[in-house]
Amino acid sequence: PPARPVVLQVGRLHPQKGPDILLAAARVVLARRPETIFLLAGDGPWRTALARALQAGGLTENVRILGWRADVPALMAASDVVVLPSRWEGLPYALLEAMALARPCVATTVGGCPEAIESGVSGLLIPPQDPDALAEAILALLADPAWARALGEAAAQRVAQCFSLERSVAQTVAVYERLLEETR
Repeated sequence: PPARPVVLQVGRLHPQKGPDILLAAARVVLARRPETIFLLAGDGPWRTALARALQAGGLTENVRILGWRADVPALMAASDVVVLPSRWEGLPYALLEAMALARPCVATTVGGCPEAIESGVSGLLIPPQDPDALAEAILALLADPAWARALGEAAAQRVAQCFSLERSVAQTVAVYERLLEETR
């Protein structure tokens, strides 16, 4: 519903992606913003355990496991905040996709996340395995929609400038050209 803020995590329900960290953060957020809805889009080996944790923790009204979805861009566009509380990563496509859609994002300082997000400028970075930091970042974005919107707009610009297909192809070609030159 439009009056209820939505926080989205997209990814496998697996220890790597930290859905348990999001659940711990959700408890903190819901204590202060009980109208918030948390969505987990994805499937994986932790789905059953997470569903049990939601039941046991009384979170089923506010936290929903959606399973695999073909409409992830629409879910991202409808979200107020997109989070990626990963324990480890490469350069996560879900993060780049959310940024390209001008969504305010919160991610951990693992793998390529700090390459994608300039913290405080094009999103927020938090330490890994820190549900309290995740909760505080979510609450800060929900409390200041203008700031969240500005971060999302900066994120879209960053993706267009640094992670476009054209730029990626040009950088790859440049590497191959340099390697060819070195072998001659």
